[in-house]
Amino acid sequence: MPAGEAIIGDLSTVSLLYRNSQRIEWDPYMGDTGVAGTPAPRDLFRHNEVVFRAEIRVGLEIISTKTLRIADLTT
Repeated sequence: MPAGEAIIGDLSTVSLLYRNSQRIEWDPYMGDTGVAGTPAPRDLFRHNEVVFRAEIRVGLEIISTKTLRIADLTT
């Protein structure tokens, strides 16, 4: 969405769909804080840090596009 524009309308025609539940994974002892080319292992326990990954599968269902409009906010 470009700056200066917004979507307005009847949000009862929009639903958020999700599959399964949120999934969280972590390793409390060692973490990789580098990038793909240069990994940098770090002892998380000694530094009182946590690195985790949260994942959820979601989708947006729009039942009727006629109830939604794009508004120009710059005028």
